[in-house]
Formats: sequence, C-alpha cells, structure tokens
Amino acid sequence: RPIAVELWYPAQRSYLGRDLDERTRDRFTIAPALPMASQSAVRDAEAEPGERPLFLYLHGGYGHRREMTHLATHLASHGYIVAAFDFPGDNVPADGSNAAVIKTPIDESAKRRPRQASAALDAIVSASLPRGVTVNPGLIGVGGISMGGFTALALNSVDRRAAAAFAMCPMCG
Repeated sequence: RPIAVELWYPAQRSYLGRDLDERTRDRFTIAPALPMASQSAVRDAEAEPGERPLFLYLHGGYGHRREMTHLATHLASHGYIVAAFDFPGDNVPADGSNAAVIKTPIDESAKRRPRQASAALDAIVSASLPRGVTVNPGLIGVGGISMGGFTALALNSVDRRAAAAFAMCPMCG
C-alpha cells in the first residue's frame, strides 16, 4: 500500500538562502488541530545531481515523518538524501484522528516496525528521485528517537543494508 514519504536532498546553489526566507521556505500542516509548521527547506527545489548517502529517519511512537526537519535539512545541506515516512497505524494521522497504536499494544507496533522500515527502504532505494540524484547503496544509515531509535537498532535483524544506526534515546523494555 502507498506510504507517505518526505524527502530532503541537496538543492542547486541557486536556492541558497531561500530556505530561510519566509516567502519561500516550506510550510506544512501536521494535523488539523496543530498550528502550521515550517522548515528550512524549499519544497520541490531542483536537486544538485550526484550519487549520495541515504539517511532514513524513523519517527517515534505517535510521531510523524516531519518531526525532525531540523536534522533532515542539516544533513541534506551536507550532501545527504534524507527520507522519512509515517509508520502505518503508529503516527499522527493527517486527518487529526487518534493514532491506531492507541488501541494496539506497543509491543505489536514494535514487532511490525523493523519490517515496515525495510519495506520503506526498498521503496526509497528503487524510487525515481529528483533529477540526477541517486542513492549510494553502500552508504545507508538509519536513525530515530524513542520508538524510532529502537526501530533503527532492530532494523538490522531483518535488513543488513544500513551500515550505521543513530539511536536517540531508544525505547526499550
């Protein structure tokens, strides 16, 4: 089934500074009840071509793919492709409803997440990226906070492509 993915990548130099300009920086809504958010990026900017390392960000429980835009934009400014997706049933739904995980034991979400992350990695690596940008399959890292940190560590049990994991305050127990 389709998944929502956010992608950050190095932009051409002509975009320099536009990510900080209130008129051109990206704005988005996480959910209807939350205020509008912004990030230091220009949506759909022309990419700086090249083969790039990939960092897959894995959001925390009840989180969303844009929860660490400051990290994603920073990594993209240093040459990385950064991708983040919403874990099905374990994210802040865009329609403002409660996350399905509220009705499901956290252990169930923890069991599903590594395979979901592997499937997302498959989709991202095989996707048509912005013109001229490709993923270097030998330079893949993953990371996340809380449940995302747990998932970053657990992903290695089902998928060996990630050469590095950055687990921030990983959930355990």
